[in-house]
Amino acid sequence: TGSTTTWGAGSAALFAAGSDATGSYTVNVAGIQDIASLWFEEGNVTLSGGTLRMQGATPLSIVAGSTSTVSSVISDDGNGYALDKFGAGSLILGAANTLSGVLNFGDAGTLTLAHSNAISACADVLAVGDVVAAVDADINNLSVGATSSGSALDVVGSGSLRLGGPANTVSNTALSFGVGAVLHSEYYSPSPGEPGGVVHTIVS
Repeated sequence: TGSTTTWGAGSAALFAAGSDATGSYTVNVAGIQDIASLWFEEGNVTLSGGTLRMQGATPLSIVAGSTSTVSSVISDDGNGYALDKFGAGSLILGAANTLSGVLNFGDAGTLTLAHSNAISACADVLAVGDVVAAVDADINNLSVGATSSGSALDVVGSGSLRLGGPANTVSNTALSFGVGAVLHSEYYSPSPGEPGGVVHTIVS
């Protein structure tokens, strides 16, 4: 690899420092680290522990053919900053993130939710690529496939996907659900005396 330097507060985080980190490797994050952007350019990287605190609208780039796992908490301190994913690589979110702005998941790739609250605090999730709920997951407003064709929305096994906001759009999208999976829409206007929410359970 090339020479490495300290991850400076509020600067871009680039993985890796050189061009030969082609395998799978883990970077342990200690404490709270302020980030301007995240760039995953070589290998399949896992960020573990600690908190990545956004300082504003934050680009996150993943090169095609790679999968990056962020098991560190992503936070914006309630400021509603946007997290903008670029590149055709895939992203796994494995922590209870507290980012409260919009997650723009563009340029293809797969967004995998590996924690129930991976994106539950996001105001909106806009996905061009695929979305996979690997665990029971909560989302406020989800838009999949609205600007492109060939997207997919998968709920793995008998998990549940709860859509809690009023602005959910699934179009041009292949749906895949395991037997017993639950798709739960919290938002609709029931008639008087009816319970709120619509539940769809996959039975076969």
